[in-house]
Amino acid sequence: SWSIADDVTEFKINIYSVGDSLLKFKSNELIEQKKKEFFPSSKKFYRIAFLVEDENYDFVAFYLKSNDTNYNIYSLEGFKYSNYSECNKKMDKIKNSMKNNFSDNFKIIENEDPHTFDKTKKSITKIIDFIDPNNYTISRIICTDWGKKMEDDGFYDSLAIYLQSEEFSNFMLNEAYK
Repeated sequence: SWSIADDVTEFKINIYSVGDSLLKFKSNELIEQKKKEFFPSSKKFYRIAFLVEDENYDFVAFYLKSNDTNYNIYSLEGFKYSNYSECNKKMDKIKNSMKNNFSDNFKIIENEDPHTFDKTKKSITKIIDFIDPNNYTISRIICTDWGKKMEDDGFYDSLAIYLQSEEFSNFMLNEAYK
């Protein structure tokens, strides 16, 4: 659900928003039990995920800052397994809903390219980015269509929706994969 907004903190994935403390929803013990996934070039942020009972998502992932005992959410990911055709339909609905509810200050950039993880170049990602006036990605919607070899290796087509703070967006552009 989206409402007219100028700031990413005004949006939710499931019941969560960027800027919330994950401690509002999960215990410290439960958070600490989760496997932390770090980025290749930096351990400044990490990702943990929880299964959710929600028709829109199979799980929600949280991007948290290392050593932050408040577990503030810097980015959110809503993830749903979905075949590529169905994913594209949902993607268009989400894009139109977000477009209608973001203020007019945002640019929308759409790309469809081979997935960089698939060395055979048979997998496709379609990406829609919402870019704010400060030129950072506030939201990203991704449909992934894995090629046959990747599916044989256990990868499944999916829809992912991301919301992120300016700090996390800058981290992704400048540190995470350098």
